[in-house]
Parts: sequence; structure tokens; C-alpha cells
Amino acid sequence: MNKSNISTFISLVGEFIKVYPVLRDIIDESECQEDPDKYIAFRSGCIRAKWFNTYYLSTNKISGLKSSLTQLPGTHAKIASELQVNMFKDQIKKLNISGNKNFIQLEILLPKILKELILYLPENKSTFTTLLQRLEKEIYLTNTRQPNIIEKDESQNLISSQNKQLEIVINTVLQSMSKKLAHELRLRLSKSDNKLSIIQDFINKNNITIGVTI
Repeated sequence: MNKSNISTFISLVGEFIKVYPVLRDIIDESECQEDPDKYIAFRSGCIRAKWFNTYYLSTNKISGLKSSLTQLPGTHAKIASELQVNMFKDQIKKLNISGNKNFIQLEILLPKILKELILYLPENKSTFTTLLQRLEKEIYLTNTRQPNIIEKDESQNLISSQNKQLEIVINTVLQSMSKKLAHELRLRLSKSDNKLSIIQDFINKNNITIGVTI
């Protein structure tokens, strides 16, 4: 990993943080609206989608967060680098919807990425720690101002993120063992809903060392 990519990532997280004061302004403006919740959902969705489409999806290697994340170490950076925008019949509308959801997904993943980077790149610990504190503060200030409503889409998005993380863990574990053990583990996983428990028991029983934390 080169210093240029680290600098790009830090800059893009800084741009991500700048969105939150704007979201809080929208919450303030909603007080004068006939339907505050609908106003917040629409305006905030547009702002988040615009950021995602501009900064994440950029094909410019210098400015694109998607490109930057592929060069970072850690499980959560890999997950974040694989966010997709669903394109259907009405492309512009779907692009905005997907961008909104993926921005929320980044809100979940970026703090985790920064925590991983503190461990993987201790020479930049101070910078990453400061950035993490700023990000968590902005997220907290904004979310505590939101109406006490958990939107269905956001809940589904969180579940999707958790499922994707589980999939990466399973694949990493399977790649770290012989074909025979991998086949045996796949059979056990197919018969159980508690996959993490099955993996943990299997690893302990066979004294397997893996590169991720269960």
C-alpha cells in the first residue's frame, strides 16, 4: 500500500464527514414542513445518494473511494469495496435509491475500517484515530437528532451487511483448510442456521488457524 492511497482514503472520509452537518440542517428545515419525516427521508436520501454517486462510484483512481478501498487491508474494507448499485428500468431513480442505501452501509462500515487500519497501519494510528473520533461524533450528533423511527430499508441494509460479512468469514475459513475438511464443513453448515457456532467448533476441533476473527 502506498502513501498516496492512504492520503486519498483519508481525504474521502473527510468528505463523507462533511455530509452530516448538511443532514442536520435538513432535520432543522423539516420542522416547518407538513410531513417532517417524509421531507427528511427525501432530502437526506438525495444528499446521501449524490455523495455516493460522486465520490464512491468515481472511476478516477485518484478520487474514487471504491478504488481506494480495494487497496486497503482488512475484512470490512473488502466488504465496502464491493457495494453495488442496482440498475433497473428507471436508471436514474434506482441509482439514487441504491446510492442512499449504500451511503448508510458506508456509515456502518467506515468506523470498522478505521479501527482495522489502526491495527494494520500503526504508523498512521494518530491520524486514523482522530478521523474515527470525528466520524463517530458526526454520526452520533445526526442520528440523535433524527425522529425515533427505524426505517425498514435501513434495517434490511444492516442485515444485508451482516450476511455479507458472514459470507466472507465462511469463504476465508474454507480457503484455509484442506479440501476434505472444507467439504466436511460445508456439509455441517448446510444443516445448521447457527453458522458461526458451527465454524468455531469446527476450527477448535481441528486446530485450524485462520486470518480473521470469528
